[in-house]
Amino acid sequence: GDRIAARTTWRGTHRGAWHGIPATGRTATWEVMAFLRVRDGRIQSAWVVEDALALARQLRPTPPRSVAKPGLSLSLTA
Repeated sequence: GDRIAARTTWRGTHRGAWHGIPATGRTATWEVMAFLRVRDGRIQSAWVVEDALALARQLRPTPPRSVAKPGLSLSLTA
């Protein structure tokens, strides 16, 4: 059979609850990849991966920005 891969950009308006986020009316854009297996002109299987994190970040309310205090430093070690 044939195999098809597609990378697309989807856009929509958030009009209903999605994963616990109530409708916001915001427009969101996110990336989707689809991998299809086709036989005799018909889709036999599909595997779809979407960037749900990018979508969720666009739909959630923006948290207030914190302001760093002068002289505050952060040290990270591995």
